Amino acid sequence: MSIYEEIKLFSKAKYPFLWIQTSEEARLARMLKRVAEELQRDLLCWTSTDGLRNTKKEPVGGAGTKDPQVMLDGVKKFPNAAIIMLKDPHKFLQDIRTNRKFRDVYHDMKSMRKTIVICSPVLDIPAELSQEITIVDFALPDEEELGLILDEGINGLREQAEDDEKAQEILPGIEQQLKQGRDQIIRAMMGLTSETAENIVAKCIAMHSLDIEIILQEKQQAIRKSGLLEFYSAEKNVEVGGLDVLKKWLDLREQASSPEAEAYGLPSPKGIILIGIPGTGKSLIAKSLAARWKKPLVRLDVGSLFGSLVGQSEDRARKALQLAEGIAPCILWVDEIEKAFSFGGGDNGTSQRVFATILTWMQEKKKSVFLIATANNISALPPELQRKGRFDEIFFLDLPNAQERKEIFEVHLKRLGHNVKEFDMGELVTQSDTFVGAEIEQSIIDAMFVAFSEKRRKVVTKDIITILKKVVPQARSQGEAIEALRNFLREGRAISASAQVDKEKTSRKVEV
Repeated sequence: MSIYEEIKLFSKAKYPFLWIQTSEEARLARMLKRVAEELQRDLLCWTSTDGLRNTKKEPVGGAGTKDPQVMLDGVKKFPNAAIIMLKDPHKFLQDIRTNRKFRDVYHDMKSMRKTIVICSPVLDIPAELSQEITIVDFALPDEEELGLILDEGINGLREQAEDDEKAQEILPGIEQQLKQGRDQIIRAMMGLTSETAENIVAKCIAMHSLDIEIILQEKQQAIRKSGLLEFYSAEKNVEVGGLDVLKKWLDLREQASSPEAEAYGLPSPKGIILIGIPGTGKSLIAKSLAARWKKPLVRLDVGSLFGSLVGQSEDRARKALQLAEGIAPCILWVDEIEKAFSFGGGDNGTSQRVFATILTWMQEKKKSVFLIATANNISALPPELQRKGRFDEIFFLDLPNAQERKEIFEVHLKRLGHNVKEFDMGELVTQSDTFVGAEIEQSIIDAMFVAFSEKRRKVVTKDIITILKKVVPQARSQGEAIEALRNFLREGRAISASAQVDKEKTSRKVEV
């Protein structure tokens, strides 16, 4: 059921109070106008600055309706069936007399064809009104709504082209781009509010191009403003050395969110937990997957969810997850998830409630949001998060084997502009035993600093080996902690992300 149909149903059922949490006042007002017209009701609007007014901006309910108590009396006396939109009344509800007035009106309105719709950017319902108010979720615009916004922008350009030479000049190119990539443009705008989408379409027209890159740049800014998610554009040529088992598993699920997979009856993959030794590429996998699947990557900073007010943290969690679903299909990356949900006793249960919000969403989400959670310490995660059904699989990223270290050296040497054939890979692999990918990358960079300081000469194998011999890898400096992590894999509680390589034979048995 769409939001419009839900509001219409509640209005027909004579629900007195609906609470819609959104900052999209104009979009909600348009929706309420449609509902009012279809149900043959008047539409009234109240703000603390203008009081109660009708759609013609004429005062309703007499003088003094800026006061919410007077406004409620005006609503009761209004002779016609109506839908009344109240903008930001939540602060007034903290007053006990206003609170009581709402409860009195509730019982009177049950016998009238009147519905009060509270529009507020925050969900702050007083306990006294919790039974009287019905919450309606107001999702971000879907593809159909964004398509209408795009079409309205193009139609405006067409009208302008009737007497504007500049508009006539750019219109053919815009229409050609629209014809070739309308669906891609709309998908690029997913996750935006209607007003932001309108602004982006206007900017693209002003720049004479419906360029998806422009849309994604603006989208990145809009998501960053939320303070909850960080948007990553899909990077090209993001390579990860090794981890063949994990890569194969991900490749099998690449097309799972396609229409063909849905028609086949295949459910969208839920996500994976990547655990293991720091520096083995857990975060890099998330970025690499966005490039491989050609889907947007958003990173959830769980620390930003926690606020000082009661209920604020849970509200932020719901907003972040709603925003991620608005961008779907996408990849949601939660880095070092164990730090967010290592419960303590000093937060009055806030972390548990945030955790419960995310768990419920993981179980019930309908949109194609693939969740990648990384963790360095799996023992800190609650067991509810590890059970099947929350995630599809748990992968362990161990110390890279010889073949993987070779691939890691090749990836980073190429990325840093070196010719791989000029290096002795066998020696580099031997000398980097027990090194993780991050340590291998840093050894190449440190060797480059040395070579640059010596008359900017080329880096050679010896430079890197010299650095490797000086470094104490964390596998040795933190041996006990690393061994405890590796026991998690030995116990069969996760799947190895790497293909198992047989140890080289160092001797042979001779029949005697």
